[in-house]
Amino acid sequence: MVKEMESNKRYVYVLLTGTNTLLARTIRIYTREPFSHASISLDKELVELYSFARKQRFNPFNSGFVKEDIERGVFGADRNAHCGVYEIPVTEEEYDKISDLITDFREHKDEFGYNFKGLFAAIFDKEVGDEKHFMCSQFVYHVFESTGVSLFKKGDGPVRPFHFHKNLEEQLLYRGNLHDYRDNICLSDDEEYAQAI
Repeated sequence: MVKEMESNKRYVYVLLTGTNTLLARTIRIYTREPFSHASISLDKELVELYSFARKQRFNPFNSGFVKEDIERGVFGADRNAHCGVYEIPVTEEEYDKISDLITDFREHKDEFGYNFKGLFAAIFDKEVGDEKHFMCSQFVYHVFESTGVSLFKKGDGPVRPFHFHKNLEEQLLYRGNLHDYRDNICLSDDEEYAQAI
């Protein structure tokens, strides 16, 4: 019975990662923060995972809206990628709005590009961007704000992965190696189910 009640809740997930690519290492050296990339997922297993990032593993300049896979591409190649996963409770209506907005991005993905100007402006703590170009963390923040889910109020500068880490501490679901995530989540779900019955 407890398990049935819990299953009626809806959640959206924020994945923060720190991989070993040159760009990711450079960002972390500059920011002195543990994470350099942010993604949003519609499911706990991180199957429906989206962001603005490179479209090909070895070409960071061919970037835009992408569906990511934690077992392939940049994530799959880095067996030591560390991550934080944050579980955000939302209403059914909010979940549907987020899902619809991401579907819109998917259907019009060729109209969107990566915000390289914003990446360079971030060095000077300036925000540059528009509705067609996003950095990863700008995109995740945009999805929540545009659908009425206010996670936190950002300052004048650009939103960075660390802002999610800092402001969503109470929603932290997992922190550790990205490649261990699904095994740990399955184990956790099994334990919760055993307690519920």
